[in-house]
Amino acid sequence: LDASLAGEAQILLDKIESKLSEREEQDSEFITVPLIKKMNAYFVHVMINDNVKALLLMDTGASVTHLSSSLAAMLRVNENDYIDKRRFLTASGEMWSPIVVLDSLSLGTIRVEKIEAGISGTFPKGTDGVLGMNFKKNNEPCNHFTNL
Repeated sequence: LDASLAGEAQILLDKIESKLSEREEQDSEFITVPLIKKMNAYFVHVMINDNVKALLLMDTGASVTHLSSSLAAMLRVNENDYIDKRRFLTASGEMWSPIVVLDSLSLGTIRVEKIEAGISGTFPKGTDGVLGMNFKKNNEPCNHFTNL
């Protein structure tokens, strides 16, 4: 390699790398969802079954999404809708929850159909439940969250 061409070669390599990086960004799908910070927790607005808005605590430690009994009543969930009853270990201890299948749960532009949710009594005022990681089962993992 002619040493006088090394500088030009490096410029061309930098341009190629820049173009490849641009293409990767274009091929990637970024989804931005506003997080609402209350005290030391983050909440998100969701749409359930395409017609009921809810505010759920984003809980990366929860395996399954849980809804308050009042939200379940708004969704017209009754005992005939229960498909199972499961035991969960929570920070507050063991609990048993009936499980239902929601038609859909949407968070921003992400929509998951036929998602299981537990019904778990009451949650703190202004909270309709917990968004569990089963919401993400068909979605790519989140790398980070930003408080908007």
